[in-house]
Amino acid sequence: MAGIILLLMVLLYFYGYVQIPGVTVPNPTLFTIHNQPISLAVFLIFFTILWAISSLPSVLRIIGIILLVAWTLTELGFVVIAGLSNFIAIAIICALFVLILR
Repeated sequence: MAGIILLLMVLLYFYGYVQIPGVTVPNPTLFTIHNQPISLAVFLIFFTILWAISSLPSVLRIIGIILLVAWTLTELGFVVIAGLSNFIAIAIICALFVLILR
């Protein structure tokens, strides 16, 4: 199960942040909050992180919830630190990778 979540997180991360020349994948803006556009990729990453948190052990689940709140605040623009949302998403992907190898 963690492998499926990890694969989905990596695919969604690259879907939202990497542009491949010649391949057009629509990434529509669903809505805006606090003048920050919320795209389909961000919305899907949020629910995948929720799914990943639900499969973690109890101690890691608390850390995951804290990371989810921090990631949400950075995506909405309340905490303005350049690159923090990318760092948190990569940290969650790495944590899932370590969970699989453990």
